[in-house]
Amino acid sequence: MADADLVSGFDIVASSKVGAFALELRRFVAKIMRHPLSKELATSLLLYQRALEAHDMDAAIMRMWSALESLVFGTELQNRETIRRVASMYRDRDMAMTKLSVISDYRNRGVHLGEEDEFCLAVLERCKTYFERMIHFYLHNYRSLSHKKDYEEFIMGPFNSDELRRKIHVFTTKLRLMKDS
Repeated sequence: MADADLVSGFDIVASSKVGAFALELRRFVAKIMRHPLSKELATSLLLYQRALEAHDMDAAIMRMWSALESLVFGTELQNRETIRRVASMYRDRDMAMTKLSVISDYRNRGVHLGEEDEFCLAVLERCKTYFERMIHFYLHNYRSLSHKKDYEEFIMGPFNSDELRRKIHVFTTKLRLMKDS
């Protein structure tokens, strides 16, 4: 096989991967533009991008945490409420809350003390994972949760199935009473 054949074969593979990536990117942007929270998601993604571009690891963690906070409407909240809201997306909420608390504490330490260590990259990566999970949640549920209030109610609880069933019962009863009157 000639060198020219190898290069042309590589070009075909590379261009098909670039084309597939471009198509996926266009779909992603289209989903964001159609989303009822498109402005909020765009703001969060901008914060996310700035976190990934930061040269200083502490600045990157602060920006990534801010991006995560903005996805759970938590910029004016205490860190514990942000942690609770993000953790509500996970089956093992206690483990998620523990990991998010570590991220929050590390972020706060960086803000107040300006310390950076080898653990910093792992903390940033974990925070990035939580952010990406939240973005996927928004993009895959925009038809069933069509207003900001729907998302807020979803991430604010209830957090266990018994409490959720109780609330469903209460609202079902209320709907029935409203229908009868």
